Amino acid sequence: MSRDTTSTSGRYWGVRNDGEVLEAPQHLPSLNGPRRAGGARRLPRRVPTEFRHDPVLLEETAAQLDLQPGAVVIDGTLGGGGHAARILERIGPRGVLIGLDLDPDALAAARTRLSLFENQLLLFQSSFRKLDEVASECGHGAVDAVVLDLGVSSYQLDTPERGFRFSDDAPLDMRMDPTSPESASDLLARATVSELERWFREYGEVRGAGRL
Repeated sequence: MSRDTTSTSGRYWGVRNDGEVLEAPQHLPSLNGPRRAGGARRLPRRVPTEFRHDPVLLEETAAQLDLQPGAVVIDGTLGGGGHAARILERIGPRGVLIGLDLDPDALAAARTRLSLFENQLLLFQSSFRKLDEVASECGHGAVDAVVLDLGVSSYQLDTPERGFRFSDDAPLDMRMDPTSPESASDLLARATVSELERWFREYGEVRGAGRL
């Protein structure tokens, strides 16, 4: 049975441990070529070719993980699929990779890059903070390894409409998930002076945050 699935932990597609096929949300290319009512094919959204991540310490990370064929691995910050591609090569056709990312552009790019491994993939639009819930919902109560490569991607920084930097003439957005309800500009509009001071001091480590 194929269906578009929403859970408490996010949106995902792939083949669960119990064999159920979960179809992609609209922002991801479908496993079976989605169709509109009446049977017409719906073309997937444009996949951002710029969203690519080539990890600097890829082989060192793979060596530390010491993955064996058939392993179940969570990549909690999937990005463009740089770590995931190497992991999938190591775990072989019996292995499973569960990929999480809040950014639908990242998931779409990874889905394309990892297309040769689609039978081993479960891609989840969710935060790594929910990886326990995600693994459980995918039918994997235990996993062999977890990878987290934390930070903002160059694609996100270099895309003006994503609003991650001040030098662009674009709204201050800064959302990893563009569908989340509150942007950075919304947050600043409702913040008090004391809240701004605390954020600059604690999260930005800004000296003289009160004067700023």
